[in-house]
Amino acid sequence: MQRDISPAVSRKLAGMGVVCACLVVFIHVTVEPSAGTAEWWVYHLFKRGVCTIAVPFFFAAAEYFLAGHCRETGWWARETRKRVRTLLAPYCAWVLLALLWGTALALTANLLAGAPLSRNLPLSAEAWLWAFGLDVLDYPIVVPLWFVRCLMVFVVAAPLLVWPLRRSRALGLAWLAVLAAVCVAATPYTAEEGTAGWFWRGTVSLSGLFYFSLGMFARYWGVAWALPRAWSWCAIAGSVALFGLAGQWEATAEAMAARTRCVGIGLALWGTWGAFPAVAWPRWLTGLSFPIFLLHTNFVLGPLGGGAE
Repeated sequence: MQRDISPAVSRKLAGMGVVCACLVVFIHVTVEPSAGTAEWWVYHLFKRGVCTIAVPFFFAAAEYFLAGHCRETGWWARETRKRVRTLLAPYCAWVLLALLWGTALALTANLLAGAPLSRNLPLSAEAWLWAFGLDVLDYPIVVPLWFVRCLMVFVVAAPLLVWPLRRSRALGLAWLAVLAAVCVAATPYTAEEGTAGWFWRGTVSLSGLFYFSLGMFARYWGVAWALPRAWSWCAIAGSVALFGLAGQWEATAEAMAARTRCVGIGLALWGTWGAFPAVAWPRWLTGLSFPIFLLHTNFVLGPLGGGAE
């Protein structure tokens, strides 16, 4: 097992973390382009294309770090406690902050409109359950926190998830192949919120499970996954072509478009990892990735009218 992370890999992980946090911001900017326009191509190639490598990267990186401890005695209880402090506690704090922020905005709007002060306030038990992400068919009040919710599920289930990946390299690769096939096949059925299928996208994400397991396999067996630089750019170009096809097919063959985009995401992430320079970024900048990820919807795009798609 590869216990230590090389300096080059560490620098790549830190740099890509910042870039992917910014890509998440672009994903959540509401855009409604007309078909065939330049904006339409940017929407499908960038917003719904290259930008979508962000969350898969975060899943893979999270497990890459966790897998470094999975042969230590008592690793699961210790690492779970650590993530309760670093993930679950901030999760609850940000939900409460968002509730306070939303309440302040609603009260201000009610006062200005002369409406009852209780209008649009989260006063019911259902509203609080939704806000904290306990409605498993919807996002939490801070939309990006669905990722933390899903990640905590995977951390709790980590002893089961690691079993096929640590038994042997061949079994691990077979398990990854099964997960990839299931992910691609199920993608068209996990898009609509409020459905049982969406549960496998936003609560126990099948694509998240694949990339989480991929990160575990890479760390456990010391796999770098990086293509040569020229091939990496070819992979990125191929993924852009797939995103373009997915956009063209979306109106007439929605399931095919969704599966094509799913494959394109994997190819784009693989190519980006190989092409991304292993240079040191300033520590103050790499430390901004999680704040950018958390703050941009409720506290920036929401008040600006950008929404969160």
